[in-house]
Amino acid sequence: MRLVTAGPVNDVASVGEITHDGNEQERSEQSGDERDGVEPDRCHGTKASSRPGTTDPITARRSRERRTSSVFRCMKVLVTGGAGYIGSHLVDRLVRERHDVTVIDDLSTGSLRNLEASRSAIRFVEGTILDDSLVRDLVSDTGLVFHLAAAVGVGHIVADPLTSLITNTRGAENVIEACARTNTRLVLASTSEIYGKTTKMPMAEDDDRVLGSTNVHRWGYSTAKAIDEHLALAHADRGLQVSIVRYFNSFGPRLDPRGYGSVVANFIRQALAD
Repeated sequence: MRLVTAGPVNDVASVGEITHDGNEQERSEQSGDERDGVEPDRCHGTKASSRPGTTDPITARRSRERRTSSVFRCMKVLVTGGAGYIGSHLVDRLVRERHDVTVIDDLSTGSLRNLEASRSAIRFVEGTILDDSLVRDLVSDTGLVFHLAAAVGVGHIVADPLTSLITNTRGAENVIEACARTNTRLVLASTSEIYGKTTKMPMAEDDDRVLGSTNVHRWGYSTAKAIDEHLALAHADRGLQVSIVRYFNSFGPRLDPRGYGSVVANFIRQALAD
């Protein structure tokens, strides 16, 4: 298991640089097709396989620079919430790296416009992670799952706390347990809200959480995502390969200008309005 705390980024596609064994992989050179602007052929969804390594760090580094690691090449990948701002950049990256990508999204906050660059190269399923049967079917045919689908944004959480709590707990439970059932590698998207109201700087992944009253709906989001982490870590104790990524205030292309979950989007909108 690996826990990664991700700070503000403007290259959100870099979240895809996680290998099958949980190690970060250096960015490799683009293929000739990518440099020439040609959409790469899709792979046939083979499972990840390990290539004999070397103990020579210089040789290993040069090898990584010449090619994308075979450990994370040509896999069947499922991205939940893949039509969202971050998810769509991840999908684009996975397609460029020739993975066989399936996206599930209910389009409640995501948009098919975000997938215009990759739409013809992926399988898109309009559905919800609350559909346990659908989730099981999709995960059963997958080698790697990126779970990004969630009810996000303080405005949404406060306006409809019950739906948000159910989506972020029951939905995540469906995905995590489907991965555990099939021994499928999982990357779980969490949030900086995990840290709550802590004033400690810098923060550490294993810091105590400092939350407000349960009468304040905002803390339901933090608690729900913490439950997701606890569930994933409990399954990791039983052998599930999982990485947890905590997003902070990310920004970049396709960020929803309404700022439903981004203080950065609010700042930009207010600046443009002045």
